[in-house]
Amino acid sequence: ERVPVAPTSGGSAAKYEWQHVQALHCSDFDAKITFNPNKVMVVLVAAGDTKCAGLCRQTVEILNHTLAQQLADNAGAGAGPGGASELAAVVLDLDSCSPHLVLSLRAFNLPSILCFSAGEEVMRIIGAPAHRAMADIVQRISAAKGPDGGPGLGGGAGARTRSWAAGPSVPV
Repeated sequence: ERVPVAPTSGGSAAKYEWQHVQALHCSDFDAKITFNPNKVMVVLVAAGDTKCAGLCRQTVEILNHTLAQQLADNAGAGAGPGGASELAAVVLDLDSCSPHLVLSLRAFNLPSILCFSAGEEVMRIIGAPAHRAMADIVQRISAAKGPDGGPGLGGGAGARTRSWAAGPSVPV
């Protein structure tokens, strides 16, 4: 699917193609994230903001490359379930979202990566991580199991979300 992430000089959104990262419309957030029993990485971007469009695009491209590399590595090693193939990755353009959703996500710096497991936010990365950091993040989330043996990072109800700055970001 084509994902708008950076404006062109003509004012319309440029289109980029990523094989492993899909666009998420804000109206689908609950269905695809909150009520999803699986692991999902959500990259928060602002397509219309020229200050952070480059960092946002870079983050999505690095995530797409990392997922492709890990899928290739898993296929080459004959790995079974539990790898990057069970991890969904989506891009959410906050310019098209309601202010309520933006505030509920606490999206104060972009790009940000929110990692969900069974609808619960378990990790938050603020900024544009480098390739190696992104590979570590994807590997950790892909390999994690929940307390019941299902997908997760062992957080469960009441657990604190892990959050850190991974690279440059722009306040919104």
